[in-house]
Amino acid sequence: MSAELKTEKVAYNTGATIPTKPTKEGYSLIYGDIAFDNIIGEIVATVQ
Repeated sequence: MSAELKTEKVAYNTGATIPTKPTKEGYSLIYGDIAFDNIIGEIVATVQ
């Protein structure tokens, strides 16, 4: 099961808000080496 928790639209080459860590035990936020500043395309962060 998956659900979209948050969508954020930002202007080209500006920063996005880093997602908060999940509070549910056993879950973690996975976004590897994604930079949340200077956004120039779509990014996806996954909670697992």
